[in-house]
Formats: sequence, C-alpha cells, structure tokens
Amino acid sequence: MYTERRNVNNELVEYVRNSDRSTIPISIKQREYRKVLAWLALGNVADPDPNILEIAKREKIEEVKIEGVRRISLHVPGWDSMETVKLLVSIWNLLDTSSLSTAQGSARDIYLFVVDTAIPSINGMGTVEQVRAVDVRNHPGWPF
Repeated sequence: MYTERRNVNNELVEYVRNSDRSTIPISIKQREYRKVLAWLALGNVADPDPNILEIAKREKIEEVKIEGVRRISLHVPGWDSMETVKLLVSIWNLLDTSSLSTAQGSARDIYLFVVDTAIPSINGMGTVEQVRAVDVRNHPGWPF
C-alpha cells in the first residue's frame, strides 16, 4: 500500500501511496502520515525504497575507488586518481608490460582488483545490508 523513500543516509524522508503515487511527508501534523502510522501499527510493512540499493552500491563503489587510489599512490606517489591509472593500464595493455617497475606492477594489480573484482562484486549484491557490510579497507582480496 505504501513505499518508503529514503535519502542517501538511508533515513526515511517520506512515504509514497502506491495507489496514486502521492507523497506523504513525515510529519505527525499530516493526516495522511497518521494514516500510514496506523496502517504500520496493524503489522503492515511498507515496500522498501527501490533506489536505496543503487545508492548504497554507488557509495560503496566510490569508497572502493578511494581506497584503491590510496593504495596505488603508496606504490607510485604521482598516481593519485583512478583516471590516471586507467589511462596507464590501457597503455600497458598495448605495450610489453615486462618493463614495468615493481611499484607500477603493484599499482596495476590494485587497479585491476578494483575494476575486475571489487566493483562487479558490489554490483552483484542484492541487499543494502550486504553492500554496507563490505569492509573496504580490510577486504582480504586486496593484492597489496
């Protein structure tokens, strides 16, 4: 009968009545909100916000990218953005990578973990709880 709407912090900000898509603000002064509260008090459950999973995924992917850049820049200090490393990796794929320094190879491996493993794993998750449970800094899959 109702669908939750949440902000990027997963805080409930309003309900949407499914029958007519009317929005109902969270305010005890609102008669429609009091109807929602009465409906919930009967044991009913509102549908979850359909966008919250995608928001959680985007936030976690950004967190993974930031951690990846942090780790990469520890190996190669000048490489301080995913865009820089992406460009260099694309060039390496065209060239013989045997000339890479150990630090550059480590940076490449970290980048590849981010784009080939971490991001697809997060995108494959089905619940907000799964996404939020990912411990980016201590993930056992980091190559370094």
